[in-house]
Amino acid sequence: MIKIQKIHTGILGTNTYVVQSGDTCIVIDPADCSPELSGYLESTVPPSAILLTHGHFDHIGGAGILSEKYGAPIYVHLNDEEMLEDGVKNASFPLLYRSITVGGSSVKAISESEFFIKDLKIKAYHTPGHSEGSLSYLIDGHLFSGDLVFEGGSYGRTDLHGGSCQKLISSIRSLASLPHDTAVHPGHAGDGFIISEYFQYFGK
Repeated sequence: MIKIQKIHTGILGTNTYVVQSGDTCIVIDPADCSPELSGYLESTVPPSAILLTHGHFDHIGGAGILSEKYGAPIYVHLNDEEMLEDGVKNASFPLLYRSITVGGSSVKAISESEFFIKDLKIKAYHTPGHSEGSLSYLIDGHLFSGDLVFEGGSYGRTDLHGGSCQKLISSIRSLASLPHDTAVHPGHAGDGFIISEYFQYFGK
């Protein structure tokens, strides 16, 4: 059984998730190191890893600070790795007129794979469309989907670097193979939903 804490971070209200199982803790998509996120991490098990669903600035801004503080590696898809150090490609410069970057030897570029963070089993699905290297992480029946899908059958934008509407729709349709009761935790807004509920609206 995992414990999930959702904390809003960053100027776009990114859903940052702290996932804990026993003495294993991971952080997913820290937009920044807000006082609420920092305070929560001080009160729980130190994170062993930081997982990024994709490379846009509003999902990566706090990753470097947390990685340095806790010695936790940063996982990102190999197709989005370059975005971490490029303020144009990660949309921070075009949208904010300043570059938000993350880099260093702590970055682990991965592809679609199954791996463990200590005793926590993680399945990373490559779900491109919002970005070329978007990942959705399945952990104990919970899917952390980043900006792939949102409540009510809506989905992420495709007009930024690496975006593709055709790939996004294909990635969304691939989720139909997951168990119907899979809980989905999106990158923005909402309290999450069940995957079967999503497909009641998607495409209508």
